[in-house]
Amino acid sequence: MLLRLSTIVITLVLLGCQKQYHKPNNSDVSVVEDLNSSNYEKVISELQARPSLSPRENYYLASAFSQAGGVDIFSLYAVMEIEIFHESALKWSDLSKDKNPYLKFMKSQEGVDDDVRKKKREAKWIRYEKQIRNKYDLNTPKPSIEDLNKYADDERREKFTPTKYEELIKICEEKKVEIMNSTADISSKEFFRLFWPVFDEWDKRHPNSIGPSYQMLDYYSQQTRYEMIKRDYIYPESRKTDFAKGSQNWEMIYMNVLWNTYAAIPVMKKLPTFTDVQQDKISQALDAYFNLLHEKEFKDVAIKNILILSSVSLLGLYKGSFDFEEVKDVQDLMCSFDPTVLLDRYSFVRKRLLFLAKVIKEMKEDIKDYEKYKINIDSLELLVPEKLTDDEKQVFQDDIDQFKVNNCFNS
Repeated sequence: MLLRLSTIVITLVLLGCQKQYHKPNNSDVSVVEDLNSSNYEKVISELQARPSLSPRENYYLASAFSQAGGVDIFSLYAVMEIEIFHESALKWSDLSKDKNPYLKFMKSQEGVDDDVRKKKREAKWIRYEKQIRNKYDLNTPKPSIEDLNKYADDERREKFTPTKYEELIKICEEKKVEIMNSTADISSKEFFRLFWPVFDEWDKRHPNSIGPSYQMLDYYSQQTRYEMIKRDYIYPESRKTDFAKGSQNWEMIYMNVLWNTYAAIPVMKKLPTFTDVQQDKISQALDAYFNLLHEKEFKDVAIKNILILSSVSLLGLYKGSFDFEEVKDVQDLMCSFDPTVLLDRYSFVRKRLLFLAKVIKEMKEDIKDYEKYKINIDSLELLVPEKLTDDEKQVFQDDIDQFKVNNCFNS
């Protein structure tokens, strides 16, 4: 919803819609005049100096912080009441099923017979298995007992026997099942690392025996990746997002994000890129609006402004990840994606997502079927760690690069 909402709001604002601030009877006239003149620093200084603030003063303070962040929220609010195609802008996400061809296609496929599709895909997999293995370089043969003993680096230690060999195979198979049952996304370079604990477990069981060779771990890391690729192809309905905990198909989310991004290109080209200082001001504005969520007079406008500010802030970060001059179709959009900006500004992305989760929790009494989504909200903080390690950033970058190699250089 945020991307659709942002597209409409920003488009209308860019068309030049302006509205001056109202002066209700209980307003601070000088503050309102300063806001209308964009003297936000003066408003912030004056209001923060007061010992306590009324809800309306908090509202003005939030608006001043928003202006300091580069967003005139009062003007945006007035625009939100405009109706487009006989639907309020705030309800435009409901129109996505009509505007988004990818969503429409996915909906049309919901009645497909899974058993029939499974048989067809199994047959196709068998036909192309060799090419698939070659594409992902998954051709390491399974080492025999002789291979393991041949590559032993210490002749003084006990060698593999048929019994020990079978025990090692069992440990590796158990590890493979554990990895395959994980909901985490795993990069191609991670599989081998995930099998490293097999070495430790083996040494604990057989301290005087030679250990598993790298060849064995390499075989199982490749085989695990192969079987996960095969499973995801033959059973596409099993591919779920980690965040949704099984409630959303990943293609649905991906194609919706992609299509909405493509549709929003003309707007995002004109959208300013916010500095870190401006993003901090937007954070202060959001916090001020959050304090108004239980104020009857300001509740509705606070919710709307939170949606607007959050979405504009995220879009400002998001747009920097694309080279729009390169894009002529949806595939070009995918291929122009550069995660560097999002990775470098990850702290702001995380802050916005967790803030929205906090708002949803605060307003749970007003949200229909809140319990249905509670697990998603509660697990968000675990899914977006406070910091990304250099290794995690590199894995993400490597996966994007590999995707481009596989999909962006077709003739």
